[in-house]
Amino acid sequence: MSNKLNLIETIHSYLRKPQWVAALMGILTFIYGYGFIMIELDDRHIGVMAKPAIDILNGKNLFSETYSYQGTSFPYLIALLFGVFGKSIYVLNVAGLIAYSLVAVFLVLNWSRLIDYKGLWLSAVFWLAHLPPNARQFHAWPSIYALLAQLIGLYFLLLFFEKRKTGFLVIVGFMTAASWSFRWTVGLMTLVGFASYFLFLQLMQANFRLKGKDWGAYLGGVFLGLLPSILYLAISGSFIDWYKQTIQGRALWVKYYGFPLLDNPLSLFGYYPEMQSAPFGIFMKHWIWKLLPTLALILFVYIARKSIKTILIRSNQPSDSFYVSAGFCALILVSWHQYFPFPCTRHMYWAISLGFFLPYYLSQLLLAHPEFKQLKYGVISLMALLIVFESGERFVNGAKRIQKQDHLVEVQKPEFLRGIKLPLEDFRFYARLSYITDAVYHLNPQHKVIAYVLGSNIFLANEKIETFHQFFFDNIALGSLLYDDFIPRLQERLENDPGYWFVDTKHFFKRMQSIVPNLQL
Repeated sequence: MSNKLNLIETIHSYLRKPQWVAALMGILTFIYGYGFIMIELDDRHIGVMAKPAIDILNGKNLFSETYSYQGTSFPYLIALLFGVFGKSIYVLNVAGLIAYSLVAVFLVLNWSRLIDYKGLWLSAVFWLAHLPPNARQFHAWPSIYALLAQLIGLYFLLLFFEKRKTGFLVIVGFMTAASWSFRWTVGLMTLVGFASYFLFLQLMQANFRLKGKDWGAYLGGVFLGLLPSILYLAISGSFIDWYKQTIQGRALWVKYYGFPLLDNPLSLFGYYPEMQSAPFGIFMKHWIWKLLPTLALILFVYIARKSIKTILIRSNQPSDSFYVSAGFCALILVSWHQYFPFPCTRHMYWAISLGFFLPYYLSQLLLAHPEFKQLKYGVISLMALLIVFESGERFVNGAKRIQKQDHLVEVQKPEFLRGIKLPLEDFRFYARLSYITDAVYHLNPQHKVIAYVLGSNIFLANEKIETFHQFFFDNIALGSLLYDDFIPRLQERLENDPGYWFVDTKHFFKRMQSIVPNLQL
């Protein structure tokens, strides 16, 4: 009996250690998320990620010879993974899941500075319950990697506060640049977040405010992290194309397809009336997307107000942990921009992941106040019920998605999609597309299949399919706005190059049948 009690006590002691909580949550995230990575396909976005990486492996330059509106490093990371492990949806999604698992690890490690082990477990499960695959297809978007870089940067910033070693700030700066190289908008706002937080510490005269050499170390780390991208753009001559695709292109997308903030200020809190009738509209209504950024804003304002009051009346400063929590809030608030320009719970999740631990932290602060101690168990019970109810709903929805795979068909061809399970209509589309293009190249080697307008998903069927322009996205209007030669080159190909076969949405299979006679579609 005593041995059993000792074993239970030993396990319990490990479960209270932040490092073990972090490791176990990382493992749990991977195990849970693995059930989703081969169920259904967000083909448009998968194509946008896979096509540039495959082009890089085939010797093309990023931006100048293939299109990408992500950061400079992400396509090369995916190309490296494809080169080592093979070109497949499985490799892409497993890499994204590993990134999610590491996000879980660093969320726990960072918040362990502020909340107890019970809060770490409860909040981490709360975060896991909102993992996007619970509601939609698995989506290994570069925002996950950018979030991971941001959290690693925060981790080393907390180490700097603890040990006061300037070298840690170099790593913080490098991770800021890494976030930019995965998704430039996230990286830019991460830079704004860290810099604003450092200025806040300076103005509030916090004990661990940065000195001049500390600023130099941070900015030096940013420069070191940006240097490979700068050199690549300069040496490859891709700077103009990078600007057009990642900055000008995104600005045009927001202008013509996004939801203007001024027309709907409530979009700050995840409310989009236009989307409530959409299949995922119900998730827009959930309180969590509104609550978490609001809590971060309230806490940051409260800390600033208390600090200013302290300076004016020359009283004792707030505790260091208060100023640490201000840094968490600063990163949450600058990540808020990911709610735009288009409502999507996945982007909201990536934006607000750091905030899933805020409800417990604020409850912890509230209960530490003498006036509220008698409410301790009531507040904890209410918060636990809210989290359990919300999380339970999400986990149930995730379980339904996993059960749904029994009604899906496993793909064998094309090779890139092998193993993923799709609805019958999508399965037939890719099987036919792969079979026909293979037949074209086999029976008519002189012909080339050139894709235009159909979109990035076309390249998932056969990597031999070519483009007439580096801009391969499914939007002629955007291509013509970014590149003056887009329409002329399209017209020239159509008029003067009959040896090429063009793919479009409505007539693809009909045209391919004309190349391969007697083909039954």
